[in-house]
Amino acid sequence: MSSFARIGSVVLVVAAQSAAVADPPRDAQPAPAQAQRAVLVVRVNDFAGRDRPGRSLEIVHPRHGGPLPFESVRSGGEIAYADDGSPILGPGYRLVRTYRPVQHVPYLRDYVYDVDFANSTTVRIWREYQQAQRAEERMARAEERLEEGWNRRNEQLRTAHEQAVDEGLARLRAGDYRGAIIALTRAAELNQGDPACRIYLALARVAVGHDVEAARVLRRALELQAQLVPTMLNLSQHYPAPEDFAAHTAALVERTNRLAAPPPDLFLLIGFMQFQQGELDQAHVAFQRAARGRTNDRVLTLYLDLTQPVASTPPVDASATRPKAEHRPQNGDARKPLSRR
Repeated sequence: MSSFARIGSVVLVVAAQSAAVADPPRDAQPAPAQAQRAVLVVRVNDFAGRDRPGRSLEIVHPRHGGPLPFESVRSGGEIAYADDGSPILGPGYRLVRTYRPVQHVPYLRDYVYDVDFANSTTVRIWREYQQAQRAEERMARAEERLEEGWNRRNEQLRTAHEQAVDEGLARLRAGDYRGAIIALTRAAELNQGDPACRIYLALARVAVGHDVEAARVLRRALELQAQLVPTMLNLSQHYPAPEDFAAHTAALVERTNRLAAPPPDLFLLIGFMQFQQGELDQAHVAFQRAARGRTNDRVLTLYLDLTQPVASTPPVDASATRPKAEHRPQNGDARKPLSRR
């Protein structure tokens, strides 16, 4: 007996023992003892609703999502049903038992068939079915291994990225700015879509005077996540002392003013650091310089809108509020009182 037949026989016994509502065997004609056999279990769903056309059939053992291994289906036809509702699968399939797989669900019924390999057509179709089933199982296992490997690699990268960010922030708070640059650059390389580590990296680079590099990495961070533009990030907490943030900003402004032709994004960097300190008027001036000739820059457009000064109120015309002088009629202007009738 083949391994498939042995497995099928076990499933048949289990199915018979676990049946919620069992019916006596039908069409149980004795089969030749010398023929190899397997077991096929099909499930008929007679539920018909708005989203279902009605009766449907699926194979529950052995599981396979491919075409049904029946000659009528292979020939372009459909499964026929007997008067009692059992599927007519064709020659080589002998119904031995039927039962309800789920109690109190009347529209589901399983049918157990012996598969007779004495029929050459059945043997051919069944072998094709088994080959397709094994191929599907191999494909499923390969996909599972691929997904597991991908998830494992992502987890390793995520863990390495988080470790690099934690190390970079620790070094930044300790004043080890060069060590922070190395760790945060590694974090940015491990995760190309993380804007936060790039902002921390910009802080570290400003602290050592790498202003152009800081501006470039800040630009990348804001382009990755524009929601950061209106967000106050409390960046002073990442320096050894809170006042260091303002000191590094002032030093950045001084270095930029000494340049003959500073790159525009240096003013974006200055404006960003002033914005984070609540110096909106100074930040607006910096953003204006950064936006010269760059009218379609989304980041700068957002910052200019957020930092635009309060509209000035025009002076009030004093004459408009001065009380009018009382008009006293002259003799020639005297009006006669209205006479009563």
